[in-house]
Parts: sequence; structure tokens; C-alpha cells
Amino acid sequence: MPRTGSITVWFQVLIIGILIFGCGLQTSKISGVVVDVRADSLLKFESIEIRDAEGVIWHLLGDDFKSQPTTHSFTPSHIREHMLQGLPITVWYKEDKTGRLLITAIQD
Repeated sequence: MPRTGSITVWFQVLIIGILIFGCGLQTSKISGVVVDVRADSLLKFESIEIRDAEGVIWHLLGDDFKSQPTTHSFTPSHIREHMLQGLPITVWYKEDKTGRLLITAIQD
């Protein structure tokens, strides 16, 4: 006799558990146009500011961000291109204990 009912319940419990514990990472995302870029060097930026669709300006720090060279790099000059052309980007970030927003990923 198949026990699909109990398997389904356990599967649901597993998914809910993953969602609850996964939310503990507090990764969020914001999309908008770049209004400022501050560079540490040619390859790393200190911070960027993004204006979202509601007009809110978000200050995000590049402390933990490491550009992935598999597609193209998000160097300060690349982000400045987006700023000058008014092209939107999406930024994933996490909030640290002091409330700073640290960039974890960027997408065109």
C-alpha cells in the first residue's frame, strides 16, 4: 500500500523548514538606475547609489562584493556606463548588524 500521504506531508515540512531557515540570510534585492559610484580602485568600488522606481535612493557598499568574470565584470567603469546611459541594474544585498547594505551580486 503506497504511503504518498505521509511522504507529501514530510516534503511540505521540509520545504517550509528550508524557507524559514533560508530567510535567515536576509538577502534582498533592489532594481533601479545608478546615481553615484565611488571607486576604491579601477577594479573595485567602495559604494554605489541606486534610485528605485519610487524615487528612493539606496546606498549600497561593495565591501563583500566580488565580481564574477564568467560573463562580464561589474567594475566601477561598467557601473558608470549604466549611470551615464540611464540603464537599470538589479543589486542583491544583505544588511549587516549595523544596518549597512552590503552588495552580494549585481545583474544588468
